[in-house]
Amino acid sequence: MPRPAVRRGSLRGAAHSRCPVEVRWDIALGADHFLAVYLPVAQSPDLLRAGVGQQGGASLEDQLTVGDATIIVTSPLPAAAGSDLVVRVRWPSAPRGGSARLELHRRTNAPNGVEGIVASVPIDPGALTDGSVDLQLPVPLGTPPSFDGAGLEITYIIRVLIDRALRPDAAIERPVGIC
Repeated sequence: MPRPAVRRGSLRGAAHSRCPVEVRWDIALGADHFLAVYLPVAQSPDLLRAGVGQQGGASLEDQLTVGDATIIVTSPLPAAAGSDLVVRVRWPSAPRGGSARLELHRRTNAPNGVEGIVASVPIDPGALTDGSVDLQLPVPLGTPPSFDGAGLEITYIIRVLIDRALRPDAAIERPVGIC
């Protein structure tokens, strides 16, 4: 059985969430046989619920309050890669007069990790004040799971951002767990 190819940089952005494992049998006077597979490494949602690590249980709560704003995730948490996060935002004091969007951000301290916006959807800024609209935020396939341990962190946040012309943008955010 041939060994699967591991391309240089194939783990980039995944921050070591998949590790190749190889088992070899030493057969005397014959060809050595081996088996190689990818071993997914993910943090148990139970550890997140228990508040282990910096991300902790807040990433799995349905509703979090930030100032006078509330961000509610109605879809099951932790969210699976390839699924949609269903989010409802109520922000009575949201600034007026600009465009708005809902973003999923990845943060990591891995040396080869990629941080930044994973997904983004536009929002009607007027719908933020009463929280009456359910927003579908896609979690792309292949998104590495939330992880916090052994000096490695991959965390995610949901951010609501309002662009304001000639002024700093306004934003609220909360942690969210991905599996």
